[in-house]
Amino acid sequence: MKKTLFTIFLLAAIWSCSEEDKGPQMGCSIGIRVGEEDLGYQLLRCCTNEQHLAGNNVQAGGISYFANYKQWKWEAVSDCSACDKYKK
Repeated sequence: MKKTLFTIFLLAAIWSCSEEDKGPQMGCSIGIRVGEEDLGYQLLRCCTNEQHLAGNNVQAGGISYFANYKQWKWEAVSDCSACDKYKK
């Protein structure tokens, strides 16, 4: 009985220490604008990775001008102001 109670207590302690889901993580959606390759990566928008992966599918959370870019990347950030370094 003591082993069972100890196991339950241990599992409860481990479960309570796990990280909470903080919701969708934001990041910088960047790409190289077609015709402006010499400018390097430019900011499309600050969004979740799911929205970035939606590409130009507006119904899934994407953006219509996604196709105007190539070599897309998404970089997680703690604050969208960190994406300002990609504004051109």
